[in-house]
Amino acid sequence: MSTAPLTGLPLIDFYVLTDQVAQALGDSWDRDDTADVDDQETVRFAHTDGRTIGIRRQFRGQGFQTFSTSPDAPRYHASGYFDGSTPALDTVMHTLEIQLFPAFYGHRLPLTQGGARIIPQPVAADTAAAPAEPAAPAPPVDESAPVTAPVTKPAPATAPAKKPAVRKAAPKKSAPAAPRKKAAARTTAAKPSTKAKAPARGKAKAPAPTA
Repeated sequence: MSTAPLTGLPLIDFYVLTDQVAQALGDSWDRDDTADVDDQETVRFAHTDGRTIGIRRQFRGQGFQTFSTSPDAPRYHASGYFDGSTPALDTVMHTLEIQLFPAFYGHRLPLTQGGARIIPQPVAADTAAAPAEPAAPAPPVDESAPVTAPVTKPAPATAPAKKPAVRKAAPKKSAPAAPRKKAAARTTAAKPSTKAKAPARGKAKAPAPTA
């Protein structure tokens, strides 16, 4: 951290700075030179809707204070300082946009009495937890009372699991058999007998007499 003293912004450079602020604000804002004529270290700007803001040089140019007035909101102010490394215009516009302008819409950041923003401190992760309250003592046990075993409920009977039905396979249809052909009737012609009948055996007849 540098311990060198900050160089203050001279008054003439402060006027140049306010001209740059007027250009950065846009056409809706105009510099109001009729207000605070006797205060040479304060410059005001007026908006077309009636709002006004002001920048006041403080601490011999080492810091500044901004303030706002509006018909619909109370006065609000925010301060800053020039660190020598950041451009003065960026420092002033950051203060106006982050702290001052939100006050017109009801968003007011917590500030110190000097107008500096209060940055919330992070909660330490190693914060010790609060001690737990002691548990209530158990009621005394009557030793004269008979000791009974705890009643155990029988486990509910479970129905046997049903076996999945076995589907019978459908019989396979066989192809119809081809009709059998009838055997043709066999016809056999009777063969003539080739054997001559033998004459009957006996006596030979005598030839008939001739006339």
